[in-house]
Amino acid sequence: MKKIVLLLVIASLLLACSSSNVTQTTQLPPTTLTPNEEGLYKVITPFSASGGWLPEEELEYYLSNPDLDVFFTEVRLDPYGCGLIFYYTREQLEEKRQFNYLAGLLHKGYYIEEPVQSIVEIIYENEMLTEVTVLVDRTLYQNAEFQHERVKVNLYLVIRIANFQLLSGMAPYEWHTTITVLCYENGDLISRNSFPCYYMFNTEW
Repeated sequence: MKKIVLLLVIASLLLACSSSNVTQTTQLPPTTLTPNEEGLYKVITPFSASGGWLPEEELEYYLSNPDLDVFFTEVRLDPYGCGLIFYYTREQLEEKRQFNYLAGLLHKGYYIEEPVQSIVEIIYENEMLTEVTVLVDRTLYQNAEFQHERVKVNLYLVIRIANFQLLSGMAPYEWHTTITVLCYENGDLISRNSFPCYYMFNTEW
C-alpha cells in the first residue's frame, strides 16, 4: 500500500514539473503563513502528510532529483524529528498550493496520467478542505480490480489536502480532513474516514 501511494505522489510531482498543458488556476483563500527576514515561507511536512515516506527517505529523493527544485528553495530534516522543513518563495508557495488543490480533483485528471474512472465528482465542502465529498460509480469503485482507485481517493487525495492545508498555514499536527464517499446514483454512504489516522498506510483500501 505504501509503495502505491509513493508512486502516485512521485508521478504527480514529475508530471507537474513537465506539464505545460495545465493552466487551470482557482481563487484560493490567502495563506496565514508569514515570511522570514529573507522573504521565505517555512513549512514543516510531518510523516502523516508525506505519503508514507520516512523523512530521511523523502529528503534523499528530493536531493537526488534536482528537477523538483522548482517547487521549493530549500529542504532539510526537521531537527526535532517532525518530518521535513521546506522553504518557499511567495511564488513557489502559491504554485504549490494551486498544485495540491487541483491535483486533489481526481475526476478532472490534473497531474495524473488520466482521470479516475470510478469518480463522478469531488466536492470540497469548505475552503480549507476539512470536509470532502466524493461521488462515485459504486460498481467500479467497489470492484476488486479498482483498488488502485480507492487508494487514490483515500490516500493520494488526503496527501494533497494535507499539503494544501500546511501551505495555507495549518500547523503540522493540526491538519485534518474527512472523506465521505457516496454512491452518485442514490446517495448511499459507501465510506467515511477521518484523517490522519494510524492505519493510513497499513490497510487494504
